[in-house]
Amino acid sequence: IQNKLDKGTAYIEYVVGENWLHLFYIDSEKVQWQRVPMSRNELKKQIRDLRKQLYNYQRLSRDKIRAYTDYVKSGRWFFDYLIKPLNIDIDVIKRLVIVPDAELGHIPFEVFLQDKPIEQKVAYKSLPYLLNAVEISYSYSSSFWLENQDAKRKTNNGEILAMAASYDRIMDSDMVPTRLPTERMLRDELQSLPAAEQEVNILSKSFQGYFGFGRSASERLIKEKANNYAIIHLAMHGIVNNQQPELSSLAFTEDGDSVENNFWQAHEIAQADLQADLVVLSACETGFGKYEKGNGIASLARAFMYAGANSILVSLWQINDYATAKIMVDFYENLAEGLPKDMALRQSKQRYISEAKGHFAHPAYWSSFVHIGDSQPIKIKKRMNRQWYFVGLFIPFILACIWFGLRKR
Repeated sequence: IQNKLDKGTAYIEYVVGENWLHLFYIDSEKVQWQRVPMSRNELKKQIRDLRKQLYNYQRLSRDKIRAYTDYVKSGRWFFDYLIKPLNIDIDVIKRLVIVPDAELGHIPFEVFLQDKPIEQKVAYKSLPYLLNAVEISYSYSSSFWLENQDAKRKTNNGEILAMAASYDRIMDSDMVPTRLPTERMLRDELQSLPAAEQEVNILSKSFQGYFGFGRSASERLIKEKANNYAIIHLAMHGIVNNQQPELSSLAFTEDGDSVENNFWQAHEIAQADLQADLVVLSACETGFGKYEKGNGIASLARAFMYAGANSILVSLWQINDYATAKIMVDFYENLAEGLPKDMALRQSKQRYISEAKGHFAHPAYWSSFVHIGDSQPIKIKKRMNRQWYFVGLFIPFILACIWFGLRKR
């Protein structure tokens, strides 16, 4: 691992014991192991408390002062126990690769607070987030990370395959018998995602690729097209099955297909053959899953890793659709400018924070998305601006006229 780290990158792996938390740190010059006294139950409690603060949107607006003080306390606690013991030289280390263990995979490290806030009032914009100090990406294990470093670059078409599912279509009565009762119940509970279509529509105006809405965002179509594209972007509901993680799924538009039920399940995804440099799961809880000892977090994201994706962008809890659309658009613009994936995500979050007002700058709105896997920049084919397209046609015409005029003279 050390041989593959550049001077500005550090690798941190956590191992949760019954009474100790083990921190393994590697950078290009040193290796260290720290043991922090902490029971597994205490760590679980702290993780549960932080997650509640990050996805309880109602509390943020209803009890602003209490929500702020509780978050500051948790954010500082995690920094003190998970980052501070390593004495990382932030002036040198600008990128962290983190391999979490157990339920640590359920929280974003970007929200940890390096210092106590200076202001006493509620001021989320000015908090000293770890996000502001370093780029952060994650990996499921050291072996996953090493395989990513050694993997050959994928051969793909350089385009985006993006789909926005809709959930307002009523199934035809003759198709009802083809769906299991549990599938119909799941479908009935899915609420519309108005920002998902907007998100994909914005991408379609800037980049080349396939952009599917409504019935054009079905399970059959994703299976037909997925293996050719550089980026797969899926804006839809993710359904977590903690009892049987392999049955967790992405909910596509119900198109009445007689073969596919339009729930693309994790075990099906893992068997796909993808050439994607990046899979973006702009859905609810796609990175959240059941912890399996010795096997990490069983989630939809990991299924895409098994399918061959180099890296994944996932969410850890149910997300605000407006914030999602805003962060996603900026993220793609950053990628198109050639930024590494972790840097592109970090800058999109920082921009969101700088423009948000009041409690909308709370980490609940921007920190759910985390990047897992390879951080290298990727090439995306941008759509030519229509104005420049006509200019491109007009200039050769003018030059041809000048040439013929000179020749005639």
